[in-house]
Amino acid sequence: MSGQKIEMPKTQELELMRSKGGVVLSPTQLPFTEAECQTLSDRLSYNEESYHLQGGGDTEEAGLGYVNRVKAENGGAYKYDAIEEIFTSEKMITFLKQQTGLKNPVVDRMNSNIYKEGCFVGRHVDSESWGSYALTCILCLDDQYTGGKFMVYRNDGAELAFHPPKFHMILTPSELPHEVKKVESGNRHHLCFFIRDTSQDK
Repeated sequence: MSGQKIEMPKTQELELMRSKGGVVLSPTQLPFTEAECQTLSDRLSYNEESYHLQGGGDTEEAGLGYVNRVKAENGGAYKYDAIEEIFTSEKMITFLKQQTGLKNPVVDRMNSNIYKEGCFVGRHVDSESWGSYALTCILCLDDQYTGGKFMVYRNDGAELAFHPPKFHMILTPSELPHEVKKVESGNRHHLCFFIRDTSQDK
């Protein structure tokens, strides 16, 4: 489904999300327990075997960031059983339905990204590369960095800047342009994943 143009969902929930441009949810609003958040942080901590230096991506920057592909696109398998259990749980599916209004929302293409000092991601639109994606989700796993703001550009010209605390999650429609500003110090570690509706699968 890479690059395939499909009609984006028009649910009430996603229309509201489009008008806002994006939201940040606190840990108490997320379908994760404190222990599950810690599991994500522990399993996705940096090690040379799991992470590789990213040389491109959606915007083809020369990468200073490291990426760990946790789940491949188009129904690919999860790399870690513990993370699969968290993201395929009934409470997670219920949460995704509440946030999107989609009939059959699933998590697709999940990366753990570590952006070091000097790293950035240029402006791009996720749904232009992956036409089935309705929602882009970024879970902050470390907030001990400066710079690296996540910028979202709404259709009305407004610009939103996000630098959420640890274990907070940004939700933004995948059709809106966004970018990550240059990290000035520290490591920006986040888990990025996308939501699509399997009821649209051919």
